[in-house]
Amino acid sequence: MTTQKKQKGKLVPKLRFKGFDGEWEMKPIESYIELVSGFAFKGEDISEDSSGVPLLRGINITEGRIRHSVDIDRYFVGDTKKLEKLRVKEGDLVLGMDGSKVGKNVAIVSKIDEGALLIQRVARIRAKENAALPFIYQHINSIRFHCYVDVVNTSSGIPHISSKQINEFTIGFPTLPEQQKISSFLSSVDEKLTQLKRKKELLAQYKKGVMQQLFPSGDGQVPKLRFKDENGKEFPKWEEKRLGEVTSINTGSSNRQDSGLDGEFTFFDRSQDIRTSSIFLFDGEAIIVAGEGQEFIPKYFIGKFDLHQRTYAIMNFEKTIGKYLFYFIHFNRNYFYSQAVGTTVKSLRLPMFEKMIIKIPCLPEQQKIATFLSSIDLKITAITAQISQTQSFKKGLLQQMFV
Repeated sequence: MTTQKKQKGKLVPKLRFKGFDGEWEMKPIESYIELVSGFAFKGEDISEDSSGVPLLRGINITEGRIRHSVDIDRYFVGDTKKLEKLRVKEGDLVLGMDGSKVGKNVAIVSKIDEGALLIQRVARIRAKENAALPFIYQHINSIRFHCYVDVVNTSSGIPHISSKQINEFTIGFPTLPEQQKISSFLSSVDEKLTQLKRKKELLAQYKKGVMQQLFPSGDGQVPKLRFKDENGKEFPKWEEKRLGEVTSINTGSSNRQDSGLDGEFTFFDRSQDIRTSSIFLFDGEAIIVAGEGQEFIPKYFIGKFDLHQRTYAIMNFEKTIGKYLFYFIHFNRNYFYSQAVGTTVKSLRLPMFEKMIIKIPCLPEQQKIATFLSSIDLKITAITAQISQTQSFKKGLLQQMFV
């Protein structure tokens, strides 16, 4: 690649592959694509029977992929003789034309979805001879297109975009060989991102499986996975205790006015805060749980902090290892939802924490469990950073390689 100065009045990118020159053309994509939108099939012709022809619905298309499940997949069981133009091919670009993520739900059709029929409010884009579809896909799957959709979409009721508005999206086009060169390079970056995201997903699944074996959910059940001591011997049998027996649980004050988080029940990280004279200040290792919400996902924290009213800090781990307890509570957090009171907003109270049953191995086994699960988290964190760096790298490329 070469970096070149943008000639005054010339439509050329800042970063360009060697061997290419000349000015790009700024045109609506309709000059380079064939767009077909789906058909409003009759209800009696749509079935859950997989012996029919698969339908490609808006719900099947998510950000960057086509998803399937028995809950969302539907099939056409009518006559297909006059519907050939609605069939998708491998390599086509499909786009959901309505919904809260309109403009973002785009994907490339793979071999497995070839032959599916487009339903209403789904668009199929196929490149003409003068265009490389992967080049156009990079533009459609970009922040610039998302911003364009936000401006032009019809937002009364369900946001949606029309075929005409898609066709009118304007981008810079180089010659076909340069389109192919650019899209090939960017596709390799996308492939790296896909691999990293898949690796992160597999690690998360592995961690979940390990925790399912470490932390049995039923009363009286024993873990399927146990660690051994340094001599290869079994650790002692686990005990059951109530959370209030092995820790102390603190909550905050309703007088906090400096969070800037209206309506959120949270804690305030004071580790870098010079205001250490607050009478509400806590210091040390804690498991933080927001006492209002829907998921009650705990957070492991070490440092100085304040608590808002009905946010809880599980502290003082002389009888147990805090990181072990964090993983146990995180895995069993459905307990909080089962105990929470309220209809619109679920809320927790201090006694609900104190009576939670905790399964406790001896301290050395707790440490082994905490260390093992922490090592998985470190790997997930590292991959997350790689994903972020690769995304930033691609963003920079797009800014320099496109006009």
